[in-house]
Amino acid sequence: MVKEQNTREIAMYGMTEARMRDNIERSTTFKFSGPGMIVAGMLSDAQEMFAYNRPGASTIEEHRQLMNRAKWALFEYMSKETA
Repeated sequence: MVKEQNTREIAMYGMTEARMRDNIERSTTFKFSGPGMIVAGMLSDAQEMFAYNRPGASTIEEHRQLMNRAKWALFEYMSKETA
């Protein structure tokens, strides 16, 4: 069951939710600027990826996973701030 969940998370995000949470919460940006800036940074990275002339399949997959990570962070951190 846990292995299946990890496999699903890696397919969606490129990493597990636990690793994503660890990466976000250990970052200087999160500590000093908060989750909003983390999401903004992810969206800026995704925006830059759109500028590729001819993205390959791996770039498109990385872009999809990055957008999923941004959405996860938004729901995980931002919705809790307003609740």
